[in-house]
Amino acid sequence: MSSHDYVIANDTGANVRADLNLALLAIQSQNSGSSEPSTTYAYQFWADTSGTPTLKMRNAANNAWISILILSTGAPLSSELSGDSSPALGGFLDANGNYIQMQKGGDITSASPTVIDTDGDYFICTGTAGFSAMTVAADRHFFLEFAGALIMTHGAGTLDLPGGANITTVAGDVGEFVSTASNVVTCVNYTKVDGSALTGKLDATPDTDHTANGAQTNTLNAGYSSTIMDLVYLNANGKWLEADADATGTSINLLGIALEAKTDGQAMNVALSGSFVRDDTWNWTIGVPLYVSGSIGEITATKPSGSGDVVRTAGYAVTADVIFFNPSSDYVTLA
Repeated sequence: MSSHDYVIANDTGANVRADLNLALLAIQSQNSGSSEPSTTYAYQFWADTSGTPTLKMRNAANNAWISILILSTGAPLSSELSGDSSPALGGFLDANGNYIQMQKGGDITSASPTVIDTDGDYFICTGTAGFSAMTVAADRHFFLEFAGALIMTHGAGTLDLPGGANITTVAGDVGEFVSTASNVVTCVNYTKVDGSALTGKLDATPDTDHTANGAQTNTLNAGYSSTIMDLVYLNANGKWLEADADATGTSINLLGIALEAKTDGQAMNVALSGSFVRDDTWNWTIGVPLYVSGSIGEITATKPSGSGDVVRTAGYAVTADVIFFNPSSDYVTLA
C-alpha cells in the first residue's frame, strides 16, 4: 500500500526510476493507506483503509475529503448527495431501509395570504388572521399545525379544502397540504385535535358568545359599520348590508349573520346558511321559526304582518340563545 507526493526529485537514474515506480504504485492503489497522503491535490483519490475501507476524493478546494463508496461492497455513500442541491436520481428513490427525514421550520404567522417558508416541511401557524390563499412555490408538500382559532376559506383554484367547505381551526389541528402550482394549494388531509371528522356531525352548541359552528366566510366586505350579530344581506355590489323585511331588495338576497364589527370596505366574517349561531342576549322559545325582521338588521320570532313586508324564514331556535341559521329561499310579500 502506498501514497506519494508525486514530486520526482533530481537524482541518479536508478533512484529516479525507483521514485517513479513508487508514484505509479500509489496511482495503482489509489493512494491506499490508513492515513491520508501527506501531500494532497484537488480531485485526488485515496483508498482509506482505516475502519471501513472507503474510497474518498479530495474536493475542489483541496481542504476536505468526499466519501464516494465502500470499497468492500461498492455501495455508494448517499450522504454525499447533500452536496448537490438538485441531484438527478433517474428513477425512484430507494432509501435502502432508512427513512426520508422531514424538518420542522420556524413558526409562521397567519396572514392573507399566508406565506409558507422554505426552512422546513412542518410549521406551527400562529395568529388568528383568516386566509383563503397561500404564497408558496410549486411542488411543495408541507404540514401546518394551528396554534389557535382562525378561518381557512375554501377558494377554488387557490386553496382547495376538503368538501369545498371552510375550516375553523382549533389549537392542535394539523393540515397536510400540496402546492400543485405556484400559490395553488390543495389540503389533502386535515386532522382535528379531538380526533373527530372534519365533515359530518355539526356541534349545535357553539362554545362562546357571538360565535358560530358551521359554514362561514370572511372574504366579502362590509358595506356599512356593522355590529356583531347583525342580520345582513349581500347587495348587488358584493357587500354586506343590514337586512330589513320592509322591502324585497333588502330581504330576499343571500343572508348571513355578522360575526365581527367592521366598517365599510373591511372584510367581515359572516355565518352562512347551515350554521349554528350563539348570542347570549337572545331569549328564544325553543323550536320556534324565526324571520327576517322589519327592524333593520334583526331576527324576530314574530312574523311580519305589514303591507309590503316580506315574510321569509331565517331559521329556528335551538336553545334560548342558539339558532339554526337556515334562511329559506322562498318568501311571501304581503299585500
